[in-house]
Amino acid sequence: MNLSIVVVHYKSPKLLTQCIKSILEKYPELKGNFVIVDNSPNLKISKQIKKTFPKERYIPSKVNVGFAKGVNWGINNTTTEYVMILNPDIVMQDLAIEKMLNYMEKHKDVALIAPKLIYGDGTVQESCYRFHNSILTVAYRRTFLGKMSFAKKELKKFTMADYDHKKTKEVDWVLGACMMVRKKAIEEVGLMDERFFLYLEDVDWCRRFWENGWKVIYFPLAQMSHFYKRESAEKMGFISFFNKMTRIHIKSGVKYFWKHRKKKESPREIYKRAIQQK
Repeated sequence: MNLSIVVVHYKSPKLLTQCIKSILEKYPELKGNFVIVDNSPNLKISKQIKKTFPKERYIPSKVNVGFAKGVNWGINNTTTEYVMILNPDIVMQDLAIEKMLNYMEKHKDVALIAPKLIYGDGTVQESCYRFHNSILTVAYRRTFLGKMSFAKKELKKFTMADYDHKKTKEVDWVLGACMMVRKKAIEEVGLMDERFFLYLEDVDWCRRFWENGWKVIYFPLAQMSHFYKRESAEKMGFISFFNKMTRIHIKSGVKYFWKHRKKKESPREIYKRAIQQK
C-alpha cells in the first residue's frame, strides 16, 4: 500500500495506541508505515510509545512545536505517494483507508480527501466547511456570541448545515483530524504553514490547494470514529473569551486573515484560473 500515516501526538498514549492498533488490525501491511511525531516532552511517554510500536518511525520533540510543524516533520519523513494525517483520537472503521485510496487513484485532480467523522456517541461531527467570512466567524464558534441570531445564521452557512452529509462533495476545507493527501500536490503547494501553532492550518492548506488548481473532497463513504472532547462555548458564557484554546484559535484567525488580506478573488475563482494554466 503506497501510503504513510503521520500521527501528531500530545500526552495521550492510550488514544495513540488505540488509533494505531485499530488500523493495523485491518491493514497489517501498513506496519512500519507510521510516523509518530511526539509533542509530549515526557520521557516516560516516549519510552512507552517506542516499546509499543518498535517498528514505527518515532520523532520526539523537546517542546510542543504545534500541530502544523509536527505534521511537516512527519511528511518530511515519508516517501510514499500518499500521506494520511491523523489525530491520535481517531479510530479506524471498516475499510475507510482502502476506499479513500481508491477514490484518490481514480481522481487525479484531488489533492486532499477526508472521511465522515463520527463521535463516540454515534453522532456525525461537523468536519467540512465553507471558508470563513471574517475573524468574527471564529469568535462565533468559540464564544457565547454564537448564541446570537445573526451569528447562528452565519454559522449555519459556515458549517454547511444545508448540505446532505451522505453525499461526496467538493468542499472549501476539511478538519485536519483525519485527511489523506497526495504527495504530488504537497510538493507543488508546499507543507502546512508553521506560523499556525494550532487551528486554521488546515483551512490555509486547503485554500492553497484550491488556489493552485487542486480539489478538496469530503468523502462520507469512508468513516472514522473521532473520540474528541467537545466543549460548549455557550455554557462558558463571557469567560469563553479567556479560555486558552479560544485565545489560540482567535490568534490563528488573525494570522490567517492577515496572510490572505490582499486577495480580492475567492479561492474558487483563483482555482478556475489555475486549472486553465495547468
